[in-house]
Amino acid sequence: MRASDQELAKDSCVLYITTSLYEHIRIMTARHLLLLLTLPLLAFSQEPLTIRTAMQQAVQNHPQMNAARAKAQAARAQARQMVGYRLPSVDVSESFIRTSNPAEAFAFQMNQERFSMMEFGNPANDPNNPEPLNTYMTRAEATLPIFTGGMLHARTLQTRRMARAAGHDEDRTRDVVALDAANAWLNLSKAREYQSLMTKALETAETHLARAQEYFKQGMLSPNDILRAEVFVAEMREYKTRADEQAGLALAALNFHRGRAQDEPVELGEVELITASELEADIAIENALDQRPDYLAAREKLSAGQAEVMAARSGFLPQLGITAHYDWYDDQLFGDNGESWAIMGQAKINLFHGGTDVHATRKAALEARAGEEDVNRFREGIKLEVRQALAEQASAKLRHDAALAALTSGRENLRVTEARFDQGVAQTTDLLDAQTALRELEVRELTARYDKLLAEYRIRFTTGHSLLEQ
Repeated sequence: MRASDQELAKDSCVLYITTSLYEHIRIMTARHLLLLLTLPLLAFSQEPLTIRTAMQQAVQNHPQMNAARAKAQAARAQARQMVGYRLPSVDVSESFIRTSNPAEAFAFQMNQERFSMMEFGNPANDPNNPEPLNTYMTRAEATLPIFTGGMLHARTLQTRRMARAAGHDEDRTRDVVALDAANAWLNLSKAREYQSLMTKALETAETHLARAQEYFKQGMLSPNDILRAEVFVAEMREYKTRADEQAGLALAALNFHRGRAQDEPVELGEVELITASELEADIAIENALDQRPDYLAAREKLSAGQAEVMAARSGFLPQLGITAHYDWYDDQLFGDNGESWAIMGQAKINLFHGGTDVHATRKAALEARAGEEDVNRFREGIKLEVRQALAEQASAKLRHDAALAALTSGRENLRVTEARFDQGVAQTTDLLDAQTALRELEVRELTARYDKLLAEYRIRFTTGHSLLEQ
């Protein structure tokens, strides 16, 4: 090979190696850049879900909350709509008329300001048989109600109160959705703790079974003891399977309230402890009646219903209005060869409508009275609900304290029984009974602890405190 060919081959090899190295570096750089960009997203997606975040996501995404927002916005729009009825309404219209009616043709010809006495007196023109006349009329009209007997005032009051009621309903829906999400979060946390307890219980049962089998080989236990231990392990596996199923359902329920896919995995954060104010029943009831959005909404709706009596009575009072219009007439579209204006006032009073107004007023008064009774019943229901929530809170605290004490005793009992079993003093049945008792005490403490947590949230919910403002 010639020297020039060797140099050319060497240059080609260097170029190939350089190009390959450049491509490799470029690919690796792109991969590292992509990794750097996705690391924050991965860290964010794996952030543990706290109960507060779950409530916020539920309020943001739940269809019930979206519907409440839309209803509140619609009620506010209706209140603004009623204000417009007090203002002048202005309309512009365009009309076309072609007529050979003698009176109308004469009138429209005058309106177009094309009437001529010379043409009118021309013997060749027969006023009784005029030629068809084309007329375009452009009208701008303004109407203003002066007095409606209180109808507009009553309707305005109603829409404003209903708008405030819808706002309170939105607040209450927010609390309901937040409480449901908190309950779902606590249920999932409890289900996973229960799942962990059953896993641990199954492992302990399997350990005890293996130990019993060793003692059986040594002739220290009977076949009946081994059989009972195997049955106990089978029961623990069944409990573990049920615990897994409950955890899966609890996960689906939490994701449902969060507005996510029901099978989306969730890592829960630490349980956030809240302390509801320990109030006397009378003070708690007073706070509930002052702050509960649903009760405030009921009172606003009652006020709106009472305003219906005022609206019904407006039928007995006179109604006054004024109308003004400006007209342009021509034989061309949007023409203005002739123009004129007019202002009209109108007054109307109801003398007799067959008694319909009397019965409408009576109906409105009776419905207002029924509304008062409903609100009074609602008030008493809130008082009862607050008393029940306070009683459940106190009971949950006592149950949890008792469960903690019993759990400590149960753990000590299992420890002593295991030691006695290892020494050959206790029987297999004693060990299995001690383990069963401990499992029941652990479940009891777990249930009481989460009942206590949920009771704190219910106290805040029942007394009208926002769960999102802790």
